[in-house]
Amino acid sequence: PVDRNRPAIRVARWFRRVGARELPPLSLPPHDRVPSINQCAFGEHDLVIAFGTSIVSAATLARVRQGILNLHTGWLPDSRGVKSEYWALAHGDHAKVGWTLHYMTPRLDDGPIVLRRAIPAAAANAAQLRARLLSDAVPALARFIDDARAHGVESIARAPQEGGAYFSAPTWREWLGHRRTMVTKRDPALP
Repeated sequence: PVDRNRPAIRVARWFRRVGARELPPLSLPPHDRVPSINQCAFGEHDLVIAFGTSIVSAATLARVRQGILNLHTGWLPDSRGVKSEYWALAHGDHAKVGWTLHYMTPRLDDGPIVLRRAIPAAAANAAQLRARLLSDAVPALARFIDDARAHGVESIARAPQEGGAYFSAPTWREWLGHRRTMVTKRDPALP
C-alpha cells in the first residue's frame, strides 16, 4: 500500500531539518506533553503571544480578555495560511518575505496587524527563510513586550487587514516545481 501523505511528510521533515541549521539549539519538551492553548488557563491581564499553534477555538479567544497575538511567518494580508515563505518565493514576491504579528480572530490570519517587517530573501530557501524570519522577529517581540508592559495593552496600535489570499501547504507537484525553478542557491538536501 502507498502512503499518500509520504511526500508531505518528507517536505515537513526537510523544512524542520534545514530550518534547524539556521537557529541556535533549543531544548523543548516533547510535543505530546505541551497542552493545547485551548486547555490553558489565562489571567485577566494576560496578553498571549502564540506561534505555530494549532486551532485556537473561538471560546478561547473570547476568554483571553487582552487578546491573543499570533506571530505569522508571512506578510499579511497577502500570505495567509501555511508555508507563507514558500509561497512568497514560489510567486517571486521577494519584497513581501516577512513576518507579521497580529491579533487572532475566529478567521485564520485575519486580525488587526500590530507589527510587520520584511527581510531580505536573497540566497535562501523556504526553510532557511522561516528560520531567518523567526530570528528577526524575536528581538522585535522582546521590544514589543517591554513597550506593552510599560504603556499598557491599550497603547498597542492596530491596523486592519483588507484583501489578501489564503494558501495551504504546497502539493508535492508544486514543491517539485519550486525545486526546479528556485532562483537561489539550491540545497542538495531538498527532498
